[in-house]
Amino acid sequence: MNNETQFKPIPDGVKTPKMIEVEQRIGRALEHDYGLNYLHGTMGQKRLASRWGVPRALIFGPLAGRRRSWAQRLCLAKKAMHSVPDRRENAARGCEICRNTDVPPESAHWIAKRDGGTSSPFNILKLCPNCHSLLDREDEVTTGHACAILLWRAAESFVSKAERGAQVQQQFLELCTSIIRSRPMEIAPQRTGTSDTMQRQQTLTATACAAPSMREPGTPPQE
Repeated sequence: MNNETQFKPIPDGVKTPKMIEVEQRIGRALEHDYGLNYLHGTMGQKRLASRWGVPRALIFGPLAGRRRSWAQRLCLAKKAMHSVPDRRENAARGCEICRNTDVPPESAHWIAKRDGGTSSPFNILKLCPNCHSLLDREDEVTTGHACAILLWRAAESFVSKAERGAQVQQQFLELCTSIIRSRPMEIAPQRTGTSDTMQRQQTLTATACAAPSMREPGTPPQE
């Protein structure tokens, strides 16, 4: 076998035909889908493999011989167990909006279960019954505060990462965009006496809402 006919391995960072086929089927780059649904979403390895339609080992390994998994080829980050704040800490502080500690907080969904909402930390808030009811009724002030909390939580989870490349930035923007566009809302004005943390959360929400679309090219807008 001469050098011209000898098999040459695909270098890391270059996508195989199978990877490109999966991207075309799911309508998103593998790196972005991996970050949105696995790293910062609710999917485990098996569910992600099922979504992509390939064996789990092909994505995460191990593979026989010297074959490298897709995660290795694309330099995908490993899932960090500490990347998302423990929701038990949120419960200990009481309601995440009004800070009421007199009643046990309830798990409130940003996207309702009936609409496909998950138990992801980026879709669940710990709220007192009153704030929970206001959120379900789409009260503008409560909805604005809830969105700010989720965006701040997303920002904290990404700040803790060692990697700060364009891929991580894109994943962060996609996560924030998905939170913002899940509910129509007006950003609540800052009130006198609002804590510094809440003011930063509101500023982040207003900035993100004003940002241009971060959809993949060719992806239709969400209604």
